[in-house]
Amino acid sequence: MIFSCETSNLTKAIQTVLSSISSKPSTPVFGGIHIIAENNKIELQGMDINLSISTTIDAQIEEDGEILITTHHFSELVKKMNGETIKINKEISENTVRLHSGKADFKILLMNVMDYPKFPQFNPERTVTIEDEKIKDLIKKTSFACSTDVARPLFTGVLCEIEDGVITFVGTNTHRLAIRKLSKTDSENMNIIIPGLVLKEINKNLSGKLPQEVKISLLNNQIMVVIDETIIVSRLIEGKFPD
Repeated sequence: MIFSCETSNLTKAIQTVLSSISSKPSTPVFGGIHIIAENNKIELQGMDINLSISTTIDAQIEEDGEILITTHHFSELVKKMNGETIKINKEISENTVRLHSGKADFKILLMNVMDYPKFPQFNPERTVTIEDEKIKDLIKKTSFACSTDVARPLFTGVLCEIEDGVITFVGTNTHRLAIRKLSKTDSENMNIIIPGLVLKEINKNLSGKLPQEVKISLLNNQIMVVIDETIIVSRLIEGKFPD
């Protein structure tokens, strides 16, 4: 695998997937970033038990391939790169990857890419698309009322209810309650509790200068959020808010 890309784009992509990588991963393989290079794109993937994030950026691919690299070392080295572009070259004989940018030149030992799970993919049962400013308003006006107590996971998320052409977001910690409504006549009915960490990632990825759309899809107990080239997949919070 050999590719080059803009250093700033790679830095941003790493920061995007970092949210899904725990500092104390449940298993060592989840402590790495999975990078796939093909079709003049590179895809970065990070995941743990409850959250998976993938993002794609443009690159100049000389040789397709994939690697699994330790997150901490990789992210810290890329931050130190002072060149406008960075070249990454997998050296199979040494099981290392070479990072070259400007005057900087480093090698990092690779992890076993065959141990990394496939990124979650599914054909959704239901999908709703919401404009960026509208969903940011829904989140802002409700998520502040949620609990941060992980012992009560039901109240750490926001209830999203879609019925009769109206989207209702509800946040509560049982002591305070926040409700926000949005008319959306082209939406399928839905009743789910979106985890707070997913809402946080939606907000973080809505930073573009151009208008963006947020596509929220469901299958069984999973939610998938697509924002441009970024995909966020998480388990839904199970349970039902009290009436």
